[in-house]
Amino acid sequence: MLAFITLAISIACSIDSPAPVPSYRQASTVVIIPIEGAVDNVTAHSFERRLQDAADADAVIIELNTPGGDLMSTLEICYQIKNHAPSNTVAWIKPHAFSAGTIIALACRDIIISEGGMFGDAAPINAMGVPLPDSERAKIESPILAEVIDSARRNHYDERLVEAFVSVGIELWLIKNINTGETICVNAREYESLFGELPPQNFTPISTNEVTQQSFTPFFQLDDINGNEPYDPLLVQELPTSRTNVADESQSDWKLIKQIVPSDRLLTLKPAEASQYGLIKHVVSNEQDVKDWFGATTLKRIERNWSEALLSLLLSWPVRLALIALFVICIVVEFSTGTSGAFGIAASICMAILMGAPW
Repeated sequence: MLAFITLAISIACSIDSPAPVPSYRQASTVVIIPIEGAVDNVTAHSFERRLQDAADADAVIIELNTPGGDLMSTLEICYQIKNHAPSNTVAWIKPHAFSAGTIIALACRDIIISEGGMFGDAAPINAMGVPLPDSERAKIESPILAEVIDSARRNHYDERLVEAFVSVGIELWLIKNINTGETICVNAREYESLFGELPPQNFTPISTNEVTQQSFTPFFQLDDINGNEPYDPLLVQELPTSRTNVADESQSDWKLIKQIVPSDRLLTLKPAEASQYGLIKHVVSNEQDVKDWFGATTLKRIERNWSEALLSLLLSWPVRLALIALFVICIVVEFSTGTSGAFGIAASICMAILMGAPW
């Protein structure tokens, strides 16, 4: 009887106790560094400062809620993550991380996401939010694709999948090895090479204009000038690929799971799909969930300081346009009255802020 009671208690305790935290993820002190709003030069400098302040932490969480931002600032943040952040650095998408936010998240070792979160859509656009001309887009896509593929190889994400975040025209299908359970993403050329037939098209096109549909071309899979195999960004990486070469695989070992993305749109993911593709590790609701996921005893946040927040405000376009308008009005009033007084001082202050804030 006593043995039965002991067994029941042990079973109950095992049910209530949380799952053990893997050793590579265990952390006593965890620091959260939020990145919120548009990513710009101020964001990059603020992130570098806060990362230095978190030097003693066992793990760093980059909390992302951003619509995107400046390319060079994004690449600078990725550089800081890969070269100066602790290996136990995790991106927390809370709730959205589009464009620059997705690129930053991929640079981290792991990605977690809040319930209902979303990320993706990392194609370059201009400052007005308008798609770029083909030649300009191709030039800007090059460093972005190099960055996300490097992140994929570092953190064991699917290399084809991360391309679809950046470049319109990349079609992908998810296939699974029925023997090993391995899943990989393949493009149309790889699918046809493996199965000997064209892949199915399971997405409804956004446009019914056939010419428009055919105009999308992934810039980094064009035939080279000698007519050889298409150019592949995976071949220009310093890190070696661990990706399965489906050309060497047997068709009978693989089966189609689903089409991931068609050629007329960019990849954007919710938690369920991101988990299926191996991009996210966990769905978390709050900071307590984060502590439990790390097995942490201490969790603290390092926010932007007041000067960084003020500078970000002064550099925003609405404020800069208002300062320019105020400067012009003050100058006109000053010259029309023929006096030297308050309006001249106000114009000087506006110009000082306009010139001094970027400096």
